[in-house]
Amino acid sequence: NDCWFAEDLQTTVNAAGDTLVLETDYRYPNDDATLVEKLGLVYTLDAAIGSCPTGWHLASDNEWSAAEVAHGMSASDAYDGNSWRGYAERIGLKMRDGSSPVYLELSSTERSYIGTNDLGMSLVAEYGLYVNDNWKHTQTMWWTGPTESGGVRVREFENDPGDYANLDPSSDLWYNRRWGIWRGQWTTDISEHMAKARCVRDGRTSAQRVK
Repeated sequence: NDCWFAEDLQTTVNAAGDTLVLETDYRYPNDDATLVEKLGLVYTLDAAIGSCPTGWHLASDNEWSAAEVAHGMSASDAYDGNSWRGYAERIGLKMRDGSSPVYLELSSTERSYIGTNDLGMSLVAEYGLYVNDNWKHTQTMWWTGPTESGGVRVREFENDPGDYANLDPSSDLWYNRRWGIWRGQWTTDISEHMAKARCVRDGRTSAQRVK
């Protein structure tokens, strides 16, 4: 029922039309033109909140949860669950664009799954987290807005070929985090984090919701 941007936010001006200054608003890899063209931009939380165009806003935690339910996740997991959810339904594959590889094995040489992009979210999960002067290639994060507790909600896709899966299907604990999506909250050093952003259209009427 929500109208989303079909791609991640990729702007160098805020909603008021003011130019965002690269040296203060962005850090690597935003200064790498090749990576920006392939993977898009990342933002501080303040820049992300202020840079959706007029009539749009940064996608909220509830709006992300609604999108997860639309892709097949249970409502209890989507709205109430924390940490990793949705890997049984392979939500992490369904929301990724068709060019995003997902590792099955622990070896980085074998990429056995590709995103299926079921409803057109086209999430490019290759990178997207900058924390404390360290660039994290293993996770892709999207801002989902501040919380009442003073923290900020995020969504994460896992790309690391490390030990993030129990790959024995005979085990009751069998799972692959790369198939799921993480819902979490940051409460410290928020100004040091940078992540991707998606915008959702403001206040749609019932008539506008008709596909």
